[in-house]
Amino acid sequence: MLVNGLGKPGTLNAIQNISILGMMLSRIEPSDFYRVTFALRDAMETISQHQPGKDGDKEGHDAPG
Repeated sequence: MLVNGLGKPGTLNAIQNISILGMMLSRIEPSDFYRVTFALRDAMETISQHQPGKDGDKEGHDAPG
């Protein structure tokens, strides 16, 4: 059953994407990787705290314009 799941195009694309991500991450120096990891964490925390209609947005739109 596992072999059948690995042969599907979506699974193969996911495996390829994960391997490319791994190759990219392996080129980052450890000190830079630490900074990038925590920057991503802080960004995700900020995004999760966003509340549409607040922060001076009077009309309730998420995006400007």
